[in-house]
Amino acid sequence: MSRAENRADIDHAQEGRRKEVTSGGHMAEFEGLLYDLLVDAGLPESAIYTGKSADLPGYYRPSKEWDLVVLQEGDPVAAIEFKSQTSSFGNNWNNRVEEVVGSATDFRTAMEKGVIDSPVRPWLGYVYLMDEQGTLEGDSISATDAGMADAFVGASYADRCEELCLRLLDNGIYDGASFLLSGEEAGLDGAYRTPHDRLKFERFAASLVGHVGQFLDEYGQRQAELGNY
Repeated sequence: MSRAENRADIDHAQEGRRKEVTSGGHMAEFEGLLYDLLVDAGLPESAIYTGKSADLPGYYRPSKEWDLVVLQEGDPVAAIEFKSQTSSFGNNWNNRVEEVVGSATDFRTAMEKGVIDSPVRPWLGYVYLMDEQGTLEGDSISATDAGMADAFVGASYADRCEELCLRLLDNGIYDGASFLLSGEEAGLDGAYRTPHDRLKFERFAASLVGHVGQFLDEYGQRQAELGNY
């Protein structure tokens, strides 16, 4: 299905969207950087949606509002979720896991069932920024608790988030994942670190841009072939 006709009003509202992307929030600069990289890769700004306009159909629910979505003629090419956590790690950790796995499952099922129809397999991405305090905190978990995997035994919340992101990649739930740590003071200056090489933001961005670039090439070829008829 194509949602192009339903996007006319949204396209108009997207004027100045690059400014809106970086207007606030912990993840604004990361979103803005991806926005710029996608435009530099040849993607028209009109194909990039953020905020309330970054809404895609679901299967187990009517729709899901992603943080950044790439659409081509109404069809999804990429969808990204940004999350940050600076406190209350114990209270929010399980909720974060359920959200990230559930969002991807809902989206992939919508694709399989034909609720979403796209000529390409959309690229899904997840970026998680945690305060450095998460490296020090972690509730008591023993190896006997429900036969828990060794990777989670004695792990801090930061360790668990890193393991979560790696497993999202290893099992193909997400195509890109980045886990970042930043302190309260250093974060104000944009400083952050990535504990695991596979989860570097640069690697995440390169994968996204590569996917979109390949799509643009294939899309251009299809348009050229259609023009020859």
